[in-house]
Amino acid sequence: MITYLVLLLSVGGLYLNAASIPDSMFEPVGGRFLAQLIPAFIAALCIFGLVYGRLTGSYKSGARVGSLKLSAQMFGLLFAYAFGLSLGGGLFGFVAVSAVFVAALSWVLFEGDQPSIREIAWVVGLAISLPLCIGLVLTRLLFVSLP
Repeated sequence: MITYLVLLLSVGGLYLNAASIPDSMFEPVGGRFLAQLIPAFIAALCIFGLVYGRLTGSYKSGARVGSLKLSAQMFGLLFAYAFGLSLGGGLFGFVAVSAVFVAALSWVLFEGDQPSIREIAWVVGLAISLPLCIGLVLTRLLFVSLP
């Protein structure tokens, strides 16, 4: 529950900060729309998680220490990801930083003792294909320039 609330506050700040991005005359979607769409989507997922947790009664007092540790790890990864994206690099930089982020996030969220070879293969495949597909859609179809 703590993770959801901190994440809601963070994406609220991102949403308000993205409002200062000017509209583009040449891009069909524009940078402001995408910069506000992603935090709004994450906020909707957080609200769903909060409501689902309340309805199912899955919040327990003993889980607070684990959720604080998970929150710290996730926000550390998010800040490292934002720093990596700020270094630039176009499509290749976006794909490389996003692949490392997806792999690191899956490692943090992994709940088992040690991942199997099959799980590692899935994570590596997802970590490479997901950012590559998103980057190609953004740059080739929507004509959004990546940092």
